[in-house]
Amino acid sequence: MRLLEFQAKRLFSRYGIPAPKGVLIESPDAPESLETLSFPVVLKAQVPVGGRGKAGGIRIATQAKEAAAVAKELFALSIKGNPVRAVLVEEQAAIERELYLAVLIDRQTNMPIIMASATGGVDIEEVARENPEQVIKKPIEPFIGLSDYVVRYLGKELGLGDYLESFREIVSQAYTIFLDCDASLVEINPLAITPSGLLALDAKI
Repeated sequence: MRLLEFQAKRLFSRYGIPAPKGVLIESPDAPESLETLSFPVVLKAQVPVGGRGKAGGIRIATQAKEAAAVAKELFALSIKGNPVRAVLVEEQAAIERELYLAVLIDRQTNMPIIMASATGGVDIEEVARENPEQVIKKPIEPFIGLSDYVVRYLGKELGLGDYLESFREIVSQAYTIFLDCDASLVEINPLAITPSGLLALDAKI
């Protein structure tokens, strides 16, 4: 089962992984709850497939009236055969850098690994294929758990500096979600560095 982004982010919230402030719209008629957000905002169609951006399922609006109009357009879409029945509206983050982070099952070893890259917000499979040196993979020994030295190594390789402690907490909680939910993948792409700290801009579980 693949969770929708808003469902994954609700789970993130329970485990303390920070994400942008947002509201969920489940009707083409945008609710008054949009007024609780600061603009600009990002509107994202909630469908259980990738490639939303290329299919026009992710849009930006600078004020409430525009957001309401964009929401109606998104509800009219069908992305890879999946009709849009919900739209997540989030405050747009001031992104300084985009990273990639995931905890997943390595199908070759049948063991959990942490995968990270300083190149986030793009198709990680394409990055791994064209520039494999940009993708870091570290195994997690199930009987030992997540080692602190592994997290420190990743933070150093990603050049996180002052954000290392926040990164350590996010990695720890992502692994906890992975275990608690018996997941095959917990992915944050991108994990953004912003003036207010690290934010999970997208979520896949």
